[in-house]
Amino acid sequence: MSRLVGSVKEHDNVTLQCHINSNPASDIEIRNSTSSIGSGTSAKILKASIDDVGCLHTGPYTCSARNKLGQAEEQSISLQVKCAPRSYGSTTDGYEFRSGLSGNVTLNLTVLAFPEPTFTWRRTRNGRPLDNSAVITDGVRVTGSVTIFDVKDEDFRKYTVEVTNTEGNISKTVMLISAFMPETPMDLQASSISVRSFTPTWEKGFNGGAKQSFKHTIQTTWRTVDYPPNTANRRRHPPAGH
Repeated sequence: MSRLVGSVKEHDNVTLQCHINSNPASDIEIRNSTSSIGSGTSAKILKASIDDVGCLHTGPYTCSARNKLGQAEEQSISLQVKCAPRSYGSTTDGYEFRSGLSGNVTLNLTVLAFPEPTFTWRRTRNGRPLDNSAVITDGVRVTGSVTIFDVKDEDFRKYTVEVTNTEGNISKTVMLISAFMPETPMDLQASSISVRSFTPTWEKGFNGGAKQSFKHTIQTTWRTVDYPPNTANRRRHPPAGH
């Protein structure tokens, strides 16, 4: 199999070419890891084109050939597509992690990128990089992580992670949220009371450090009175015996 390309840039056009020396001519096929990308019958040369390659085109490609006398040994090459980091998979709640106090928690982010990128984790955008980070690579799918040990109240916050390789970079925000159920608020009071409004205040309960939201329910009690007193149905009765 001729290696016309090895490492290419994203959006390039790529041609894979397979040469077979056989008599009679062979049926030839070029495949990636999941499907056929080109085939020919009674041929000695097969070309397969991939236009506008992307990250996910990275991987092994195999040429196989067979004629009526037998099958040739398969030949493979690895196509490497250089691409800048970008998010991988669904982002719905994908950047939120939960933990209790005093435990350990690992924050992670998965991207598509090649070459393998670096992950820099910080508590603030310009803060000092955090220790205890790691990177796991599976083809162009790369996961960076950082572990926070003995979680404290001040660890419940936003974290930034910058992912960088030779082709570009991205920056994402990851949130660590308390896994605690909030305690009941205390010391509820009302002030600035008028006919139409009042201002409630309270002391929030412990929530492990995460931001809380509150729902107000107001119950009113009505009492009906006559005003002025109703005397319309009152009658004088004469004394007995008259």
